[in-house]
Amino acid sequence: MASRTTLFNAEQYETAIPHANYDADPSGKRFVMVRHRGSAEIILVQNWTAQLDQRQARR
Repeated sequence: MASRTTLFNAEQYETAIPHANYDADPSGKRFVMVRHRGSAEIILVQNWTAQLDQRQARR
């Protein structure tokens, strides 16, 4: 039987049914989860690729 080790307390992270609210990096070294927020605020970033290009050009 496999054993489990708790990495962190997951109470502050959102759960979602029927889909997962997390994803793992293919390397298995990192993952991302959605954290609870105090409000239902949504941040929409439009044209982010142009902003990224500008930042890359400044380097």
